[in-house]
Amino acid sequence: MSTRELEFEDAPALLAWVQDPEGSRYFMGDAAGLTLEDLEAFILSARITQGEIHLAVTDGEDRLIGLVSLKQVDLVKKQGEFSIGLRPAAQGRGLARAAARDLLGMAFETLGLESVYMYTDPANQATRIFNERCGFQPLPGPPDGIRPDPTAPRVWYGLTRSAYRQLQAEKAGLFREQF
Repeated sequence: MSTRELEFEDAPALLAWVQDPEGSRYFMGDAAGLTLEDLEAFILSARITQGEIHLAVTDGEDRLIGLVSLKQVDLVKKQGEFSIGLRPAAQGRGLARAAARDLLGMAFETLGLESVYMYTDPANQATRIFNERCGFQPLPGPPDGIRPDPTAPRVWYGLTRSAYRQLQAEKAGLFREQF
């Protein structure tokens, strides 16, 4: 597993993923309506949009198996929104933790963020377990200044830089050496 910048060649794999009902079951928004052209535009915008980082998660043969993102990066508030998703065939093998480790290291060590937040559908039990295994703590609601869609139910989680560093030092949870 590795992470890299998204490439236009990833668009067909992204399209197959978003059109897979099982793979896109917990996506927020209308992923099923996306076209190849929409995903090519997303890849282009991922390269030029300030305040966002979108990386391809790839297998050993450089095939796209997921996406890990840091969105709404606010360098003044020192916070950002973390998101991750893997195709169903890639889940359950520790690959999401490895990809999360890459991007959270960038968020806290390179960008100097103090906190990262994420949310999920309350019914998405696998993601809720993943979040807590990675050190994210449940939040009572969205962080200050974040205005979510009021029609979509969400469970919110946060991870601070100090908690990230503690986990890294302990080599536990997300940051253990073995994957």
